[in-house]
Amino acid sequence: MLVSPHIDDIASLIKQKGIIAYPTEAVFGLGGDPQCEYSIQRILTIKQRSASKGLILIAASLKQLAPYIQPLTNKATQRIQAIAPHPTTWLVPASQNTSSLLTGEHKTLAIRLTQHPSCIALCNTLGHPLISTSANPTGLPPAITINQVKTYFPFSIDGILKASLGHATSPSEIRDLRSNQRIR
Repeated sequence: MLVSPHIDDIASLIKQKGIIAYPTEAVFGLGGDPQCEYSIQRILTIKQRSASKGLILIAASLKQLAPYIQPLTNKATQRIQAIAPHPTTWLVPASQNTSSLLTGEHKTLAIRLTQHPSCIALCNTLGHPLISTSANPTGLPPAITINQVKTYFPFSIDGILKASLGHATSPSEIRDLRSNQRIR
């Protein structure tokens, strides 16, 4: 398993269908290429997560998310781009071409514009979003250190981006874009 602070090294793993762990605003996440069904399935298997739940995509910009979601109104765009005091994940209508492994049993896709500098750099290097789900087997607390990631996934992931967590104290809030209702 590669542990590297270099974005290019980690991006190279993702481009080769690799699964990585990386720091987010609050906890470590597991990520891969959302355009690769094999990578999506690997994350679900590694995490022991039901495919019916879906996954989050994080991105540096809405432009990176455009292929995965239906067109947004100006008001919706402003709501998503507003800097909140805490990370916010939005449930938005998925495009017809978005994999059901990403949406699960829903017609929406969970998206977040990341504020974490390393995640922004990684998404920009890749040129597309990154799958995001907390780095923990289902039922266990999310990893907040590289050592926890290694303990949870000693042989099943390909690399870890060595960088600091953000300053959030809990995982992102989840809101429905259409109703603005808080889900979590």
